[in-house]
Amino acid sequence: MARKGFYFPLGRKWIYLILVGLICLVLFLVFGLPRLLGPGLSKSQQEWREFTQDDPQGYPLEVVSHGFRMTRAYRREAPPASAGQSRSINVLEWEWKIAVKNKSGRDLEVYAHYALVDKERLMVDLDATILQKPAPSGETVEIIHQTEMFYEDLPRVATGVWEISWEEGKAVRHSRRKGF
Repeated sequence: MARKGFYFPLGRKWIYLILVGLICLVLFLVFGLPRLLGPGLSKSQQEWREFTQDDPQGYPLEVVSHGFRMTRAYRREAPPASAGQSRSINVLEWEWKIAVKNKSGRDLEVYAHYALVDKERLMVDLDATILQKPAPSGETVEIIHQTEMFYEDLPRVATGVWEISWEEGKAVRHSRRKGF
């Protein structure tokens, strides 16, 4: 007795095994592969987010602009804990900049630090490094710095806030904040 058409003698058992294999492959590609490749950044996350126009009256320094961007995401081995096992963590490098104009009639030393905050103005990450830069009278200086944070905190970032300080005389230090 001859059959019409193509006949491939696979039992139901083989068809189920092939379907299960395909499902496992899809699950690996969706959930497993991104973990093996490590974290990544979109083009929009790598572009500068800049903010402008902060010129309050009565202050010798004007923040002309400030901003931040994400520069690189990667996986790093964390130092081993007391148990001796090392683990990998996802790290994000980010960069900030502040352009400050000295409106006073004398040269000042400008100190700055920058923080990333969420929608409720809660701190996501703070660059605790206070950078010093000379600001000659009437000139604009740009302070740029790069730091790291945990990659998992990236979705919380809403904006950047800054604090600048300057010295008038030898011992007096004044400070201004925006967004804290």
